[in-house]
Amino acid sequence: MARIDINTVINGEYEVAVGNEYEVAPNKWGRLLPPTAELQNRVFKMAEEEGITDLKVCREVLAGLPDFSDDKAITGMASKVVQDFFTLVLKIVEKLSPGSTSSEASATPKAES
Repeated sequence: MARIDINTVINGEYEVAVGNEYEVAPNKWGRLLPPTAELQNRVFKMAEEEGITDLKVCREVLAGLPDFSDDKAITGMASKVVQDFFTLVLKIVEKLSPGSTSSEASATPKAES
């Protein structure tokens, strides 16, 4: 899986995948969890809460993310993690939808390197 820091995001050099590691604060990495029904439900409930931040959602969808002060977060990385989580959910839904005509949904999975 990919290790994604701010430079990787800026350069767009990765594919969204379960297990990708994200640097959310300097030297603070977490691994993107699979979007289980339980995790999705928690994230959707969080989205309804007033004052919820991308960083709080990010802490839910990344495994192994060490604790750090919110003011140490790298600008934009928590938002990118949340965006990638929902992109992953969408990819799975497209792939599993009967009769999907999306070229991405019908593509043959790539072999891992």
